[in-house]
Amino acid sequence: MNHSRFRGYLNELNGLYIFKSHSYPIDFGHKGLKLITIVRDPRDVIVSFASYAANISEEKGGWSQEYRNLPEKKRIQEVLRSGEFIIERLYGWYNANNTLVIKYEDLLVSPDTQLVKIQKYLNLAVNEERIAACIEKNSFINKSKGRRPGQESKTNFYRKGISGDWKNYFDEETVFLYKTTLEGRWNEILVELGYEESLNWIL
Repeated sequence: MNHSRFRGYLNELNGLYIFKSHSYPIDFGHKGLKLITIVRDPRDVIVSFASYAANISEEKGGWSQEYRNLPEKKRIQEVLRSGEFIIERLYGWYNANNTLVIKYEDLLVSPDTQLVKIQKYLNLAVNEERIAACIEKNSFINKSKGRRPGQESKTNFYRKGISGDWKNYFDEETVFLYKTTLEGRWNEILVELGYEESLNWIL
């Protein structure tokens, strides 16, 4: 991305605009720019990414055929070993300046409360009708074309729509790798984000 060009583009805008990105957070030096980041339990991020990387083409960001041929458990463990870029993004978004942090798990449990929080952060009048319409339009059932949360489609971007799914994939070996690989950084961010109280969590 050409940062100076995008900064110029932002400065020319009038009114309210929303941009969605999976990239790293960037400070464009724009006074009116506010960031909202959605964080998720890193263990669920790993499971989701392992499925994503195995089920889309390499042209669209999927990993190699060698990776696809691995058993599911080995794919997850490979993401743990090779996923430092995921950690960097999690840290980057969580620690970005002028950012409202929303937990994915809270969105699942109380989307109305989280959307009110977002509207207030953006200095918008709270509109309950708009919130209800937004929740309905973006529900997992609508986004997944009829599947209910927990009904998995490995080839769909909206794979399962639940939290805590990592427990169905992690075993003691994978937990050990999670705690120790990449010098324990996966484990450190898990505690920093508040998903565990200590580094010595267990299944």
